[in-house]
Amino acid sequence: MEVCACTEEVEVLVFGSVIVDFVAYAERLPKAGETLHGHKFMTGYGGKGANQCVAAARQGAKTAMIAKVRLGDDSWGSNYLQQLRKENVNVDFVEQCQGEILVCQFETPLNATLDALNAFEGISILNAAPALVATPPELIKAATIFCVNETEAALTTGCEAISKLEHAKVGLHKLLEMGAKNVIITLGALGAVYATSADPHKFIHVPVGKVPKVVDTTGAGDAFIGALAYNMARFSSLPWHQLIGAANQVAAYSVQHPGTQASFPTGQVNKGVEYAWKEF
Repeated sequence: MEVCACTEEVEVLVFGSVIVDFVAYAERLPKAGETLHGHKFMTGYGGKGANQCVAAARQGAKTAMIAKVRLGDDSWGSNYLQQLRKENVNVDFVEQCQGEILVCQFETPLNATLDALNAFEGISILNAAPALVATPPELIKAATIFCVNETEAALTTGCEAISKLEHAKVGLHKLLEMGAKNVIITLGALGAVYATSADPHKFIHVPVGKVPKVVDTTGAGDAFIGALAYNMARFSSLPWHQLIGAANQVAAYSVQHPGTQASFPTGQVNKGVEYAWKEF
């Protein structure tokens, strides 16, 4: 694979998947073996890597995407590239540049993800989704930040379902024991929690404001990751609770709107707000 030089400064570099979503709507979920008539069909731009990259770009980050798209008789791949360019995402292969944030997920081959994490010299965020029952420990150890939601944290650690802060504390502690340098667990309406290997007995909760109405939670985690990457690239001197709090707000905005990338805000949400936090 040839790598071309950066044509512009890049703050957030995403190595991940670029996928077109095909969504069928029906009155209910089908039973096993049952066929249902749908009443609505939509396509949308998705893939965890592309979602996170677009979320960061809409916040204002200078982003670049490393991925594969289809090259064939149909137009899906070329259309997606055009869409990413409209979102101001650099779709050229780029060299590593000091100060970038690398974002990875589990929709790409694990060996390629591990190689990318090991080769990268800046801050890296590994979003362990889709979650694995037995996540290779070298992947957990390779990233600067290991970020999962409550379901993924429970599956990765083998802990009970995480529905309370005390459960989250167990998950944080377990992931640090598994070799993670820094851990963030997103908790939906509860916000997010984090802990670091530098201070493994200190657990921080960053709450999120109440959402008036939840419309669609699809892509909220990707919105959080993209916003987190943007804030870490632009405001690295701020404390983590500020960076995570800002990402919480972007995710909260996302769940109030339909679709995946369509639900991501353009520009920062609640810019300049001081976000609350507490030890738990």
